[in-house]
Amino acid sequence: MKTKNRKNGYSANTAKQYVDQKQAIHCLSTEFEAQIKFEDGQPTGEIIGHKSMVLTERIAAFSSEIRI
Repeated sequence: MKTKNRKNGYSANTAKQYVDQKQAIHCLSTEFEAQIKFEDGQPTGEIIGHKSMVLTERIAAFSSEIRI
């Protein structure tokens, strides 16, 4: 499935367009990857979320982010 490039990154509305909420979602990651906040192109060290790879029956593996 081809997706449109979006400037605003992750959003619940984007997920609803591509992921069928009635289908199972399988986590492929063995651990979550911390997402670090950046200011002026530099990491601040503050963790703002976690990312993992997931898979559904209809969509190839993709990255999913959980914001704190």
